[in-house]
Amino acid sequence: MHPPQYPSPRTTQADPQAIAAANKLASWPAATAPNQIWVGDITYLALATGQWAYLACWRDAFSRRVVGWHVSESLHTDLILTAFNRAVAVCQPPPGLLVHADRAASTLATLLPPYLTGPRPLPA
Repeated sequence: MHPPQYPSPRTTQADPQAIAAANKLASWPAATAPNQIWVGDITYLALATGQWAYLACWRDAFSRRVVGWHVSESLHTDLILTAFNRAVAVCQPPPGLLVHADRAASTLATLLPPYLTGPRPLPA
């Protein structure tokens, strides 16, 4: 038996006026240790009720381990910030951490630094 099919929600609202940030990850050397590069993403989860939940997670590029995550019923800025803050609290990355998220680098560059007390991410 297959699960019921529900219409998929949109997780990205593209801004046609937005200028994409340069992709530093493409030219950055591969991570040689944990907490050098974190990659973030947001996806949606279908619930048995027919509603959706959103999952934001940050993964360490070296260990491939999820270092921070958060689930919410809505797609708001707090979703990715909470996941990021959890990752920082657990991993305590050093300064110079490269942070990469598809289509969100310019947003991350403005949102994340005020929430950090130590490391400053380099948006990719």
